[in-house]
Amino acid sequence: MLILLALLLFAFDRYTGLTKPVRRFLHTLSTPLLYVTEKTPIILHHLADYTTRYSKLVSENQKLRHKNFLLEAKIQRLSAHLKTYKDLQVLWHVQVNLAMDYRVLLARRLLWHVQPMRQLIWVNRGSHDAVYQGQPVLDQHGVIGKVIEVHTYFSLVQLISDMKSAIPVKIARTGEHAIVKGQGQSDTLQLAYISDSQDVKVGDRLLSSGLGLQYLPNYPVGTIVSLTRSANQSFVNIIVKPVAHLKVSDNLLLIWPSNHAI
Repeated sequence: MLILLALLLFAFDRYTGLTKPVRRFLHTLSTPLLYVTEKTPIILHHLADYTTRYSKLVSENQKLRHKNFLLEAKIQRLSAHLKTYKDLQVLWHVQVNLAMDYRVLLARRLLWHVQPMRQLIWVNRGSHDAVYQGQPVLDQHGVIGKVIEVHTYFSLVQLISDMKSAIPVKIARTGEHAIVKGQGQSDTLQLAYISDSQDVKVGDRLLSSGLGLQYLPNYPVGTIVSLTRSANQSFVNIIVKPVAHLKVSDNLLLIWPSNHAI
């Protein structure tokens, strides 16, 4: 029956042509569908390829980020080693110059001695190395402090910034003597007992005077960074910035002045 119906429709279309508009409409309607059907495998292939490449790029990007992070960490470590090497190189030159007149020994900061308002550090030298109480300590820039407690293999050093520290100095420009006292802060010292009539100014360099036979003479202690004069006070308030890198110097020099028997 269906075959007969199909034959009748075929004959009707062939001899009358009345179904041509219908066929054109159906062809026009089906063309996009045929195009989509034809292109879908190609689109899916490209999409899968894009997804694969994108995943690969994401993975490579993550690997590169990780590699970059490791390289940056290595660079920071190398920079730290380079800084330590340069510091040691400068300290070695200081040590060579000092060795002409004094016995010197390289020491290393171990840790801070935590105590309120105190500025104390432990170093890796002790009585085994002939370290003694009151011994002066330098870094490559200037005076750090003095030893106040000695054990067999380590010692406690009082920094010049300690509240109980007082070091005799002289003003390099005038030669006038004074005392530098610690304020309990590693970046601030005070030049004490300077009257309003004395010749001091911002920028003056302070050197150890050697008085008291404890600190070596003529070693940098600090620089005057501010002074405040007041009509109601007899003395000038003078703030000094230490020359030594009290916070960051890990490599130090212990000095045996010629007046101290070893």
